[in-house]
Amino acid sequence: YQNFALEAYIGAPLPVDGLRYGTLNFTGAEARPQPFGKIDFNLIQLFSRWVGNEISRHRTQVVLQHEIAHRTAILDSANFSIMYCDLEGVIRSFNRGAQQMLGYSAHAVVGQRRLSFVHDANELAASAVAQGLDITLESEVEVLVRQSRSGTAEEHEWTYVRRDGSRLAAQVSITSVRDERGLISGYVCIGADISERKRIEAMKSEFISTVSHELRTPLTS
Repeated sequence: YQNFALEAYIGAPLPVDGLRYGTLNFTGAEARPQPFGKIDFNLIQLFSRWVGNEISRHRTQVVLQHEIAHRTAILDSANFSIMYCDLEGVIRSFNRGAQQMLGYSAHAVVGQRRLSFVHDANELAASAVAQGLDITLESEVEVLVRQSRSGTAEEHEWTYVRRDGSRLAAQVSITSVRDERGLISGYVCIGADISERKRIEAMKSEFISTVSHELRTPLTS
């Protein structure tokens, strides 16, 4: 009292996530004409709970931001094309691996393109026809995600078309993402460049074919 000369004080515990974080208090150097009443105590308790909730929310946001940054770093370090699209097939996430593999920036793709934009149009059209679908933008996406709706990953070999028009063979796995009610909210598409593997397989086939041809005649004789 001698140090601060406070004539009025009202305070309440400051709870954060069920634990006491500190106190919330108001002080004054002038005496009140009448004591604090029930309304005053209720008001500061409500204010204290509100401040505690704000501190808790801020903590949650910090943890969430760290978690998002961590997961983003993992996705960007992966040597795969990883895309996430909504139910309409519009891309909502396009990782660094996809940018490097396909030559597009995330800014030019996210919210602007459908999942089918990196695929060979003739392949999608042929698959749509085989499944009895009309050739439309919606049916192209449907071709890609139809099987994943059953809860199993749709894995298929497709031809990806880069921004410069060059092509590559890709092993593509598409999985549905479900919300807390079990409803599908989107799809994750992971693509691996298998061009080198296909080239080696072609070389092996050519080698075996050549050897078989060279040995066939003398062996027959």
